[in-house]
Amino acid sequence: AELVKLDPRAASVSARVKNLVGSDFSRELPTLQQVADRLFMTTPTLHRRLRDEGNSFQKIKDDLRRDIAINHMMSKQYTTSQLAEMMGFSDSSTFHRAFKKWTGWTPQEYRQNQLSENGE
Repeated sequence: AELVKLDPRAASVSARVKNLVGSDFSRELPTLQQVADRLFMTTPTLHRRLRDEGNSFQKIKDDLRRDIAINHMMSKQYTTSQLAEMMGFSDSSTFHRAFKKWTGWTPQEYRQNQLSENGE
């Protein structure tokens, strides 16, 4: 069997942006201009290519923030206040509203539901 090596330039623009934004929300995230520069394109071109894929820079950042927050809720390592700070929310109540919008549950309800499903 042949092994196919994927050309990183062949990945979708959305996937490349996602990789550049990363998952460490405790640090300042790269700006649209910084990401465009890293991808060797102008910001209007980046906007257009993301739009053509049905995406946007803000949506990618929001989706990453959601996915990481939900993943961290599964562990008992962080309080919701700590998660709010880690995810770059201005305060816990903003994080609670966003989390409920994402999942339909408050962070505490989500954690309790997940722990009960896992038999903990």
